Amino acid sequence: PTTTSAPNPPPNNPNPPSPPSNPSPPPSNPNPPSSGHQGACSKGSPCKGDITFYDTATSASAPSSCGTTNDGHSENVLALPHGIMTDGDCGKTVTVKYGGTTTTGTVVDKCMGCDNSSIDLSRHFFEDLGALAEGRISGVEWWIN
Repeated sequence: PTTTSAPNPPPNNPNPPSPPSNPSPPPSNPNPPSSGHQGACSKGSPCKGDITFYDTATSASAPSSCGTTNDGHSENVLALPHGIMTDGDCGKTVTVKYGGTTTTGTVVDKCMGCDNSSIDLSRHFFEDLGALAEGRISGVEWWIN
């Protein structure tokens, strides 16, 4: 039979390395970036605000701020608040959660009349969450995916 012996332990180091120092943490940024998908209005930190609906850009002669046209009567599309919207947000999806319903739509426009916690949905998208007759629904959670 073959026997194996335990490896020899390393020799004691007469000069062990000093323990790592605890550097101070970097200063916090008093003005964090306003890009919603990296902080506020992300899945880990959803926004809570109002939803409204609007007539989306259906004509190539008057496209949305993302340069697209769509049919808001059949597509789940939305406009992000002008205060957080960037060109990089065009085409991203946004998840909206209200009253036990969670649904998703695509960013195609910028809402100039929205505060930073509210979004403007296509009629089709709004109807996933409530009746058009409501006009505005408050207490809705949403985040940029």
